[in-house]
Amino acid sequence: HPIAPTPSSASATSVQVPRIGPRLRCWSIKRSFSERVGEIEAPLTAVANAYAEVRESVPFRLVLGAILAYGNYMNGGTPKGQADGFNLADLAAVAETKATTAKKTLLQHCLEEQQAKIKVADAADGEQDGSEAKGKTKAGPDPKRAEDLREMMALPQSMAAVPDACKVNLAEVTNPNHDLGPEPADAC
Repeated sequence: HPIAPTPSSASATSVQVPRIGPRLRCWSIKRSFSERVGEIEAPLTAVANAYAEVRESVPFRLVLGAILAYGNYMNGGTPKGQADGFNLADLAAVAETKATTAKKTLLQHCLEEQQAKIKVADAADGEQDGSEAKGKTKAGPDPKRAEDLREMMALPQSMAAVPDACKVNLAEVTNPNHDLGPEPADAC
């Protein structure tokens, strides 16, 4: 019959194992690795899906182009009036900047302008349909531009994964020691 080790003999034996602290920590990490990966996999997937949507979204590019055009128009005659781009961090200002005479933000104004242009394009499409039947052509808005305007208004639907990604705490997900505990002093 084997003799069961006593707590003092187990403790004495474990002291003889070289680098026992790092070995136990590695063993603990290995045992809980799948669970920890599961904890960060869903948030990382949400961010990756949102990234793909933003990167591939035609409406988003069109909206950014419209914001740049409005900014260049508003800054016309100044060195900022012919910008080729802007920092994405400046997008928050679009939603917060208010006109001095109106009670609406620049973003609200841009959206209202785009909606008005869509109505004009739709009305012109209806007029063109009737005039073409009579053999006449009528100059009107560019149909491609009208389609771009409609597509811009579909921006929220084209980016359904973005709200979920906004809820992700990136500091927690990108932490290289994600819930692994303190680093032992003698770990390699």
